[in-house]
Amino acid sequence: MFDEFKESVHAAYALIGRPFIDTQNFDVARKVYQSMLETTKECIRISKHSFDKGFEYSNLGITEFALGNLEKGFSHMELALIEDERIGNVDGVAKSHVGQIVSGAYQMIDDLMRTSSLLNMPSAAVLFTRLDWSLKCRLAKSLWRFHYRLRDSRSSLNKDDLEGNLLSVCKVVENYLKAKLPKPTPDHRKLGQLIDVAFSRDQGKHPWYSEWNRIPKGYDGSTESERRLIGSLSDKARRYETNIFLVLSIIRNFSAHIFNDQSDLFLEANYDKAFSMCIEALMYTLAYS
Repeated sequence: MFDEFKESVHAAYALIGRPFIDTQNFDVARKVYQSMLETTKECIRISKHSFDKGFEYSNLGITEFALGNLEKGFSHMELALIEDERIGNVDGVAKSHVGQIVSGAYQMIDDLMRTSSLLNMPSAAVLFTRLDWSLKCRLAKSLWRFHYRLRDSRSSLNKDDLEGNLLSVCKVVENYLKAKLPKPTPDHRKLGQLIDVAFSRDQGKHPWYSEWNRIPKGYDGSTESERRLIGSLSDKARRYETNIFLVLSIIRNFSAHIFNDQSDLFLEANYDKAFSMCIEALMYTLAYS
């Protein structure tokens, strides 16, 4: 009886929301599906019956994506996927939508790598089989934010978003190495130290490492940190791999000093290059660590 009632509620809201989806009036459609979610939650409260909310979350995800609200759209799709898995629903749209989002991120990385100085790298789809699902989703969000900013100058991303985007890529590398390396000691838990452990063991395969290792990593004040970072974006005197891991390390370890509203890192050309280099460092790490 409860499930029949739920299906009737779903059908009613779907009938209301569909015309707004078809006419791309997504703001109204979002309000419809948000109301649908609140109605379902109220039914759960009253009946004590565990209705699944996958249909509600997936529709909210679609409308949020259509409105350009990446974070909310992705979060709703993840919640829809959890609900589908909980009840064994193999026909839900969430899995295919989340899969498309992640696959789209792979394509963005492959596009970035076409102009990379790192040669003969495997495709993102091949390398990312080494990441667990949570890291794949975290990375996909960062790439879609980057894509939206490139695609449309009216993007709502502010400098806090842009800062968080860079740090997310750094943390994906850090968390991957923490999971891969055998029980990091307390002295080898920071990104720079993890890079040491991952690449110092076979320097014949990583000739850039000794150069990277000699460069001082501790800087005095925000001006010095930022100067080193901006300089590494275009330095031709060092190996390219040295620079990408230096950029990755500086952003991760000195973000509090580097990021401010006046930072040159937020200039479009600098930001785009820094983001690309962090992605390149991730790809190298997945391929060779």
